[in-house]
Amino acid sequence: MNIFRLPDLGEGLQEAELVEWRVAAGENVNVDQPLVAVETAKAVVEIPSPQAGRIERLFAAAGDVIRIGAPLVGFEGAGQDTGSVVGAVQHGAGVVRDQPISVGHAGGAVRATPAVRALARKLNVDLGMVTPSGADGLITTQD
Repeated sequence: MNIFRLPDLGEGLQEAELVEWRVAAGENVNVDQPLVAVETAKAVVEIPSPQAGRIERLFAAAGDVIRIGAPLVGFEGAGQDTGSVVGAVQHGAGVVRDQPISVGHAGGAVRATPAVRALARKLNVDLGMVTPSGADGLITTQD
């Protein structure tokens, strides 16, 4: 079975509520055909099919809250996991940082807003291990 997982819906969202399936198990689908509608904290979003094929299994039901990366749909046949990214992913050839950065753990040396610190605690992320991308070394939710 080739498993399609709930893709990253952007804006730091970590989960979505399944609103309605647009397909059923046993149904044949085309690439980009709407599979499911999910509701996030921001909007209702339709997730398109990443491939053409026959649906073998639906991993959730309407009303279920699903985390990003959780199995969503199983397609018949052998194959690789289709991942959890919708759209094209740009690959850069350059070096993002050509020198190491230093961040400390004590005395507030890690720069982050209270919301980012709360998110890090929720996700069990050590902010001292995060490379900041914000202005003046501020850690953002995207980091």
